[in-house]
Amino acid sequence: MRFSVLASGSGANACYVETTESRIMIDAGLSCREIFRRLELIEVNPKTLDAMIITHEHTDHVKGAGPLARLLDIPVYINNPTLKKSVKTLGNISKPVAFHTGQSITINDLRVETFTKCHDAADPMGVVISCDGVKVGLITDLGTKGFTMLAVMYPKMHPPDQSEAILALFDGEISILQSDDPLDCKKSILVKKLRNQDYIKNPICLT
Repeated sequence: MRFSVLASGSGANACYVETTESRIMIDAGLSCREIFRRLELIEVNPKTLDAMIITHEHTDHVKGAGPLARLLDIPVYINNPTLKKSVKTLGNISKPVAFHTGQSITINDLRVETFTKCHDAADPMGVVISCDGVKVGLITDLGTKGFTMLAVMYPKMHPPDQSEAILALFDGEISILQSDDPLDCKKSILVKKLRNQDYIKNPICLT
């Protein structure tokens, strides 16, 4: 599995996931043109995208989603409350795929588990994506009170030998936590990072 962070933080959020049979975006907070540019920087042809998943309706997650979906004619996986709240920003999309948070999504060879998180949005969610025994969890907009959310995500990441990493966004900065560490260790790592401001900033690609 290939996982690339195209943008993170309060300005824009967008991630790219690639497997043997799937190429998807998770959120699209950049302009359509900028998403194309950044995908090309990591040698991905934007026209090969299969689908998009939206985690919540804030502009820094959906700015380019509508134009991207229309241009490429790809399905947009989005829960109903988020879809209702983002109608004006998204505009007309021909292939919305509605689901309930907590429901699993299958896109070709990719399985996506969704779960609720705390954030000031209609129905915000995090995801755990898996393929061929590899799992990566992604959750954004945690502020500095994300330990409860990590506790929710952690059981979804087991068994540990099949879990690669948890990506957590705290106050606009990404932390990558190796999933073979126990949850208490993850908490200690995050506390240290938060205290020392020792963050991993915008990694281009996690493979």
